[in-house]
Amino acid sequence: MKNLPHSVEENASVIVSLGKDLYSKVNKGVYRIHVIDMVSSKKASAGSAFFFRRDDILITNYHVVSQVVNYPDNYEIRWISPSGKEGIARLYAIDLIHDISILKCCDELHNEEGVFVFDARKEDISKGFKIFSLGNLFDRGVIIVDGLYNGIVENSWYNRFLFSGAINPGMSGGPAIDVNGNLIGINVATEGNNVSYIVPTKFLVELYENTVENDEYNPPSEGWLDVVEKQVAQYTHKIVERLLAIKEWPKTDFDIALLPADIDPALNVWTQNQDVRDSDAKQRIKVMKIYNNDYIFVVPDLLLGRLLIDYYLITSLGYHNAVQFYKATPINMLYSPWITDKHIAPPVCKSDFVDVNGVNCKLFFCMRPLREFKSLYELSFSLVSLDFPKQILNSDINISGITKEDAIRLVERFLKEITWKR
Repeated sequence: MKNLPHSVEENASVIVSLGKDLYSKVNKGVYRIHVIDMVSSKKASAGSAFFFRRDDILITNYHVVSQVVNYPDNYEIRWISPSGKEGIARLYAIDLIHDISILKCCDELHNEEGVFVFDARKEDISKGFKIFSLGNLFDRGVIIVDGLYNGIVENSWYNRFLFSGAINPGMSGGPAIDVNGNLIGINVATEGNNVSYIVPTKFLVELYENTVENDEYNPPSEGWLDVVEKQVAQYTHKIVERLLAIKEWPKTDFDIALLPADIDPALNVWTQNQDVRDSDAKQRIKVMKIYNNDYIFVVPDLLLGRLLIDYYLITSLGYHNAVQFYKATPINMLYSPWITDKHIAPPVCKSDFVDVNGVNCKLFFCMRPLREFKSLYELSFSLVSLDFPKQILNSDINISGITKEDAIRLVERFLKEITWKR
């Protein structure tokens, strides 16, 4: 094997030395977090946490402790210090959208020496800046990894930044820091191959200053689910407001209509054509799908906030008449695959024949109530055109975690933006 150039060897040596020194300095400020099933006394999940500004305040991800938020009678949070001490932590505040939880902890810990308390870095950073991430790797102990800051994720409704380091399971909730131990962000997710995501510190600072700095521990009287409901509703409301604020939605030519497509940079668009054959008929189906990659994690089987829009243009190539064609064409309705039935009630649907900008259509408007959240629903809307003998346009919208009022506003604007080519 060829020797590396001296500059590369020297740089690698410097990084190893920096990582070693930094770990020695800050590791006593990084704790393991276990969520415990109180019936079995067994571990239900594990993650990482760190002290921020005070030695009785731990920070972690919301998703690490989500079971305690949603099922407080069944689970509790335990912290484990580097020396092996353990204790109970209580929820202090949550920011569901940015995946942050603040925990009150460690009354038992104040006789332990050398606790490191992190604070936010004040200076901005640019692409290529060296970052170190710490966390409880696979619940086997706290490790340190290095990588580079690669800017805020583009085309997203979330503000997270890309980190070219390996954040692996168990490291969620750990700190991402500079070489001096100043906090840059919170470990949150990975896609493997050294593609990881970190929540910027500014969201933690905002949550901390709105809660902890008031020095008041006031768990919500209605329970944490009320806080979750309000934060989800605020998030989807902002999405609707953002879309409605666009003066005119960009459109794409979809044969019989000009349809909204590249509405927002956070929405992906792709199309495909396919032939559908059976023994009696032949159809050509043109498909366009529009969606965002962002979602709100509530619990693993309840992911909210994704907007999906599907267009299906079905062209008859073998039916003898329009009646036969329409009867043989199934109506597509979008329902979220990220919500299990235990979290959502059956749909309440209305359908009607409506003139949509000069074309007769049948509309289907369905709302599925979310069981835990009295004001939130999943919207499933479908439009089917009726005036084209050889073609049918089936347009669908789905978004979950939305109020009735915002669902109606979104559908009304969508219908106004359809322009028929006739």
